[in-house]
Amino acid sequence: MLICVFSNPQGLDEPHALIDNASSFKAYRTALREAKPPCIPYIGMFLQDLTFLHLGSPSFLDKEKKFVNFTKRWKQFNVVKKIRQCQQVEYQVVRDEAVIQVFNKFENYLGDEVIYQRSLQFKPRQF
Repeated sequence: MLICVFSNPQGLDEPHALIDNASSFKAYRTALREAKPPCIPYIGMFLQDLTFLHLGSPSFLDKEKKFVNFTKRWKQFNVVKKIRQCQQVEYQVVRDEAVIQVFNKFENYLGDEVIYQRSLQFKPRQF
């Protein structure tokens, strides 16, 4: 099953369009807002938001560092709050032996270097 996905990158078009980081993950943010819990969010979007806030806004409003930029802190809080909301829901996961068999009991996995090389086949790095 996994080999089919790797040999047919068109099978990834729909998930790729959803998680595309164009327009700051606009499609994914919409889908996440409409999703009913439980859901596992894509952490990369939240990390990007936190990085943007950290690098793009000063922590203090003055050179003497007396006045904390609470607007920045409030925005950071809201990002972390969204992550925590997803963690508050209890996940009822039932072990499914058929799924485990599809993944060969997780005994036959590819190493990081092999996975990286395969990713380059689908999306070569651009310098």
